[in-house]
Amino acid sequence: MVSIVKIYRDDLLPGQSKSFGFTVKGYKKVSGIILCGQGEVSLVFDRDHSVVADSFDLSTSKDVEPDKRTWSIQKQIEGDFVRGSMTKKGIAGRLSIYLIVE
Repeated sequence: MVSIVKIYRDDLLPGQSKSFGFTVKGYKKVSGIILCGQGEVSLVFDRDHSVVADSFDLSTSKDVEPDKRTWSIQKQIEGDFVRGSMTKKGIAGRLSIYLIVE
């Protein structure tokens, strides 16, 4: 079964950055990332220290359909820890990251 799991959401000011962490429990594979808001994101999966998104610019995703905000990846994640950081671009507002997991 495929699920969408929110791993980060916060209201930030322009230029403000925040780090976050999320422990993956109950899922074996990630097949995509959905990014919402204007900013940049970097994600690292701790088990193998792989960078899956580095400075992914969300600015162009603001006024497009949700299916065009998705970044596809295929990665085994059982028991993994995801670390990331977000930097707000443009006007103040909410930034969110979701994992598409199985």
